[in-house]
Amino acid sequence: MEKVKWYSSKTIGSRLTVLVKTNRFLLVLLIISLQPIDVAGQKDTIAKKDTKYTLSIGYGFGSMFLTPNYSITQNLNYDTIDTLSFQTQQLSTDLKIKPILAKFSFKINERSSLGIQCIYNGYIASGMNIDSIWVESSQSYSVNRYRTKYVMNRFRVQLVYIRNFTHKNPRFESSFYTALGWSNKFRKYYENDKKADYTNTPFAGGFGAEVNNPISIRLAYNVCINLSDRLGLYTEFGLGGPLLTIGLTTKF
Repeated sequence: MEKVKWYSSKTIGSRLTVLVKTNRFLLVLLIISLQPIDVAGQKDTIAKKDTKYTLSIGYGFGSMFLTPNYSITQNLNYDTIDTLSFQTQQLSTDLKIKPILAKFSFKINERSSLGIQCIYNGYIASGMNIDSIWVESSQSYSVNRYRTKYVMNRFRVQLVYIRNFTHKNPRFESSFYTALGWSNKFRKYYENDKKADYTNTPFAGGFGAEVNNPISIRLAYNVCINLSDRLGLYTEFGLGGPLLTIGLTTKF
């Protein structure tokens, strides 16, 4: 008999609603940043400089990747007459790191740039396994408890092609980019602080939530407001990773 706490389509829909509400400020910032800045009647101190390289670091919001939160009880076929023995597996997320993006690019001409992007996300989960084995001779259960820990780190490295859009206002920049590259999940599982096979966890095996796709793709629209001639604040809306990213960019 299994008792599984999982995510239904209704649950995912409600979480999306909460996500939009909790990140309302970021959405407003994105909408505002899409509008050109009116500096009519003012002397803008920022001038376009001949910078070739760009480095940006951002933190992603609205990234829907699954983390383990479950309690499962299943029968064990240890008994000759009846399956009285059972095992309970519990695992819950302690730390969830949403995607962190770092991108370096260089201009090949005024409208196009090439670069490399690295994306990291991961989590740490801990729990307990309880084996309750029926002992026929004593007519009682022999209970064995042991701590469990599951760690997942995902890295994506992508080549990026950026199409830059020109604007009259030097404070405002935007671009669209496509990225294609490699992805891998590095997983570790521990039982009583000793390394074990991570496929022993239902989350890694039976649920199929930890399938590793070696190819990563991202499409994104990026908007940047220049705070100075070297430093800017950017927002990014994309697919293939976080829906919304906010961060800092520097040029040199």
